[in-house]
Amino acid sequence: MSQPHKSKMTHIAIFGAGLSGRAAYQRAQNLGIRCVIDDDVMTEHEAIAAQDFIKWQNWDFSKYDALILSPGIAHNHPNPHPVAQAARKAEVEIISEVEFGLRTGNWGKFVVITGTNGKSTTTALTAHLLKTGGAKVAVGGNLGTPLCALNEAEKDGITVVELSSYQLETTPSLRPDIVALLNITPDHLDRHGGLEGYIAAKMKSLSACHKDSLALIGDEGAIMQRVLDDARQKLTCTITAISAHSLGERVLDNPTLAGAHNAQNAAFAVAIAKTCGCDDDTINAGLASFEGLAHRLQPVGMMGAMRFVNDSKATNGDASAKALGAYQNIMWLAGGRAKADGLTACLPYFNHIARAYFYGECAGAFFAEAQAHIPCSVHETLDEAFAQAMTDASDTSVILLSPAAASFDQFPNFGTRGAHFTQLANRYITAQTREVSHVG
Repeated sequence: MSQPHKSKMTHIAIFGAGLSGRAAYQRAQNLGIRCVIDDDVMTEHEAIAAQDFIKWQNWDFSKYDALILSPGIAHNHPNPHPVAQAARKAEVEIISEVEFGLRTGNWGKFVVITGTNGKSTTTALTAHLLKTGGAKVAVGGNLGTPLCALNEAEKDGITVVELSSYQLETTPSLRPDIVALLNITPDHLDRHGGLEGYIAAKMKSLSACHKDSLALIGDEGAIMQRVLDDARQKLTCTITAISAHSLGERVLDNPTLAGAHNAQNAAFAVAIAKTCGCDDDTINAGLASFEGLAHRLQPVGMMGAMRFVNDSKATNGDASAKALGAYQNIMWLAGGRAKADGLTACLPYFNHIARAYFYGECAGAFFAEAQAHIPCSVHETLDEAFAQAMTDASDTSVILLSPAAASFDQFPNFGTRGAHFTQLANRYITAQTREVSHVG
């Protein structure tokens, strides 16, 4: 069970006034802990007292018990932010908002879910299964609500949090009761100094386990086999390997859980739910009623047998490979700002693709990778790619936005990109429906 840290914090500094920073600030206010806050862009916010919004260059670091650094701000690689350098020079500990929450709250049975891909779906599904079984559940972390903004656990309560590699690096008090490490594929390499640094950050979720913990570890790929071997040598807790086959005879017929990767995600969620006391009937009901998450294989429209699927959260090749494996006859929309892995992971699923439409900054590079294998074309924008896809689509096509790249060349985030695709799909369906109705 999660217990608050014994040390008393009286004065903290917060850098980054986004969701996690504001949550830490509000928690500090509620606990009577004095704090200052700053941000590279934001200079004021209605939730922050004006006298506490002070430029970090004017902070007296000798007063602070810790610096809470928002996860998007580098504290080490590729170059530490100057505020992190100043904190280290003054020997002020750099911690995450999650760490602050752990040190100051009671969170009941503490469940941590992490991995490169699938962690948000697994976190949401786990919470859904537990709630279906009547458990008192708080869910958040990197998904949605920061830990500091959650209500502390009631008696027999369960807290389920998604943690990123950034958060794991700066959360030394983590002592989870259950950890699910889904997978590790190359990602965020600049922030961790390369692949080994990224793996080490994810492994912190396992090294935080105590002897009574349960460690659930994905077994797909050479990296995860290495992780499993290392865990079996070093951990004293119970370790269970999880694969897409771990569901056994349980049937997944929920369209929001399509594909082998979601079978594995569901297997993690089921294992957690069973450990927390859910029976099979409850679990099956929860799997059937799960509505999925926006931008993660999200069905956003149908026109006869034609389907439109928003998988904008797929910001790397490995994530898009999972989506391509879930469907046939795909009209694939992909592009944006590519990551180091390109389309390598997608190659085994190219036979599922009827045609690909690459757009944006990496369109040329994606075309060069794919043209020898599948029919494909290059477009300037997502709108142009979508328009061409609809010209070419058949009545049974799956129109899939699964970009295999970050959104930042044309959209501020993957959510905006996914919402735009959904709007395009809805407009197309409405226009076609009107045209048929008019002809009739």
